[in-house]
Amino acid sequence: MKKFRFLSLFLLMMLAVLLPWKDASASSMYYEVSRFNLTVDIQENGDARVLEEITYNFDGEFNGVFRNIDYSRTSGLSDLTVGVLEGGSVRSFTEAYSGDANTYEVEDTGSIRKLKIYEKSRNEEKTLVIGYTLQNVAEKYNDISIFNRKIIDSGWDIPLNNITITITIPEGAQKEDLRVFAHGPLTGSSEIVDGRTFYFTVPSVSGRFVETLAIFPRDLIPASTNTFNRNELETILKNEQRLADEANKEREEAIKELEREAKQREREKASRPIFGAGILAGLGSIFFMFRKYGKELKPTFEGDYYRELPEDYSPAVMTYLLTKGQSKDVDIMATILDLARKKVIKLRPVAIEKGMIFKKEEESFEMTWMDKTKLDTLLPHEKFLATWFIDEIGNGNGLVLEDLEKILKSNKAALQFQKDYTYFKHKVKEVGEKQKFFQGNELPGSKVFVIIGLALILSGVLGLFTLGSIIAIGLAAIGMFLLFGLLAMRFVRKYSQKGIDHKAMWMAFKQFLQHFSNMQEAEIPSLVIWEHYLVYATSLGVADEVIDQLPKVFSEQELTNPDLTYMGGYRSFSNFYIMNQAFSNTMTRVNSAVSTAQIAASQKSSGSGFGGGFSGGSSGGGGGGGGGGAF
Repeated sequence: MKKFRFLSLFLLMMLAVLLPWKDASASSMYYEVSRFNLTVDIQENGDARVLEEITYNFDGEFNGVFRNIDYSRTSGLSDLTVGVLEGGSVRSFTEAYSGDANTYEVEDTGSIRKLKIYEKSRNEEKTLVIGYTLQNVAEKYNDISIFNRKIIDSGWDIPLNNITITITIPEGAQKEDLRVFAHGPLTGSSEIVDGRTFYFTVPSVSGRFVETLAIFPRDLIPASTNTFNRNELETILKNEQRLADEANKEREEAIKELEREAKQREREKASRPIFGAGILAGLGSIFFMFRKYGKELKPTFEGDYYRELPEDYSPAVMTYLLTKGQSKDVDIMATILDLARKKVIKLRPVAIEKGMIFKKEEESFEMTWMDKTKLDTLLPHEKFLATWFIDEIGNGNGLVLEDLEKILKSNKAALQFQKDYTYFKHKVKEVGEKQKFFQGNELPGSKVFVIIGLALILSGVLGLFTLGSIIAIGLAAIGMFLLFGLLAMRFVRKYSQKGIDHKAMWMAFKQFLQHFSNMQEAEIPSLVIWEHYLVYATSLGVADEVIDQLPKVFSEQELTNPDLTYMGGYRSFSNFYIMNQAFSNTMTRVNSAVSTAQIAASQKSSGSGFGGGFSGGSSGGGGGGGGGGAF
């Protein structure tokens, strides 16, 4: 498509250079007539000698101009002269058909004399002078003589500006013996200057004719043969009165329209302060509405630290609270640790041999049942996670975390894992919703905002249709935004008082986990309690910080206490890092396998163009870097 456009533009440019004549309407060039002075000298035999001085304003390069002269209702056109005004004198053209400069061509088609005038012009103003005689054009009746002519025809394809027409008649009449009429744009005017001269002015005309009607005594053209044996003045006056009445009625309507517009502007001007105040009130209402209905409740807890669990629900439920209804991958790891702490499952370190040639041992962990009878005491998502990992993935024999990554290399297994994970999150949501952490936005007192919104819309519509005020559109828009904003706020889920209090306490608890090593020993719970805290630290994303601080607070003997569950008996806390890393690798593998499986199941792309799946890469289309345009 781009190549086609470029070729078309190139051909147009070549034609403009090579053709001997340039069409003045081409989009790359522009011209207009800035002045059009026309004089008509009526002779005693009824002929009229016409002289046109047409001033062209050329923007671009031109070879010349056309001029078509209508000589209908005459005995012919003679004495044609063509020239261009230069320094007060006229440089004359000759009739020729060579296409050379300083020449013109003539073609008659019926009653139209077509001129093709060759005069090169480029970004300049030129005045062409065309003279000719309209033979036997004046009409002679029993009571009057007239010159009635569409002196500016409607065949021009550009605007004509600053038109003046001067008509002179032979001597012998008084000013009061003459009558004058004109037709065309209602902005034109006509006058009788003296006993010989009629004068017409038109500011501008485009695609319309200018017709002159000069009435004078019949004996001023004694040699005219264009005679009619009837009286004509009364007929002309009746027709002109009718046309004048129609034109004046149009003028009166235009005056009334201007008066209406002026009054409307005054009303609009007077209403601007009111509309402005309405807009400010609307904006203020929007601000107040969002502030009133958008802010959360204020928590009753305001401390910097909270040294105990706000409530003993699971870490996944805590995440559901803090993220306002979401779950995170680390919640699975935190739930596993919590199940080990509750002695439902056991996490046992195992050595895994890795490598094909150069084998080495790495530590991993095996999940096995410790007390399956406790399943009924667990929350639904905890119960599902334990049976999912040990009974389903581990076939009831236990599951080594390192093996989990190997198992999920199968796309089918990865997709099933994702499906089970979604079910786990669904169960977390069920438990979270029962905690009543959230509530709907009831919007108390919202009727006031509804009334304000409707009032703004009604005022804006009335202001638009009665005053045409642009400001009124803004008023209506603000009213609509207020109502739609109120509707949207109705669906906003906010924290309940319990939810906002628990959120504040959990965030203070997180602060405590990050800074507990700086506190006095009396304020720090026992290590057994820290094993419980570390479960929530995992979901809060600060488990590493907690582990780094524990050796600063507790002795080696305390840290190797066999009564601990997943932390007990370890020489260091590197095991926790290993578990985290193993599970992180597993989730990465799941996401990659799911993406691969989805691509494998997608519709194949087609090179035939009859539809199909999307392709990668690019076909070289435009765009993609920023805003586009055309020139």
